[in-house]
Amino acid sequence: MAPRLPLVRVSGRNRQMPSGDVVPVSAGGTGGSSASAARVNLGALDSGLPAMRNALINGGMVINQRAFAGGSLAPGVYGFDRWKAGSNGASVSVSRGTITLASGAIIQVVEADSAAYLAGKAVTFSVEDPSATVTVAAVFAATDTTSVSGTIASGSGRKGVTLTLPSGTGNLTITVSVSSSTTFKRMQLELGSVATGWDARSTAFELHLCQRYYWQGLPWASGINTPIYTSGGYQSFAYSFPVTMRTAPAMTISNSSWSTGNLNTNFGTNGVSVSPNINGFRILVQSSAAAANCYVDWSGGGYFAADAEL
Repeated sequence: MAPRLPLVRVSGRNRQMPSGDVVPVSAGGTGGSSASAARVNLGALDSGLPAMRNALINGGMVINQRAFAGGSLAPGVYGFDRWKAGSNGASVSVSRGTITLASGAIIQVVEADSAAYLAGKAVTFSVEDPSATVTVAAVFAATDTTSVSGTIASGSGRKGVTLTLPSGTGNLTITVSVSSSTTFKRMQLELGSVATGWDARSTAFELHLCQRYYWQGLPWASGINTPIYTSGGYQSFAYSFPVTMRTAPAMTISNSSWSTGNLNTNFGTNGVSVSPNINGFRILVQSSAAAANCYVDWSGGGYFAADAEL
């Protein structure tokens, strides 16, 4: 028996598809005559695509190392990991996985090496369950700095808009904005013209992706203790970051709640000096007297912060 040719519905009528023809993506097909071609056309798989479909980090805003409580952000200030406020600021919060962008715009800058495979290609930005119109804009930092933008209408389920990026280079800035308070979930940017399902990654892995750009915490549980048997003597301690950072970070110390003993509190920041590189940082302290126990106690709170954001 000769193989049967498939039926396709055209203008409300079933018709037999001629041998060798394909249904284009614009008509609801795959645009490919083989499974591998279909995957490429739909953006589901591409030989140039990294292991993860979503080019955005922390698209669900589940990672919050800064302990941002939600609310207003001044222009350029970061709240939830990898997301900062646009040029006019933003008001953003998250509750049980639902993001509320009450006003303004939020921005994520995709690092150049991670954005290079998107240049000159169709990409789709999508969210889930937008309550009102969401606007997205994309622009490369160099070569072709033409900005492209599109809108996503309100609706249930995953909704997206496809943009054709210019053949730019450098970092790729993604700006998400609203004209009125809008809720949505799980932002995703992927290669291709189809908004595929949420590319879920474990929270632990997502945290590691974020920590390339920002780390906040304490090296050890309660503090540091050391004997320094001379006044003005030094002791150093080394701490390694969980992941290699993008560049040597700017370090800040929040230590108003720390206590110290037998240390020169005029040295460094209230007695603690730090020297970072991409791999970690050195903590240096100086004694104020010869003592068997020179210490810093941070069990009451505070933190070190390493910032290598774009």
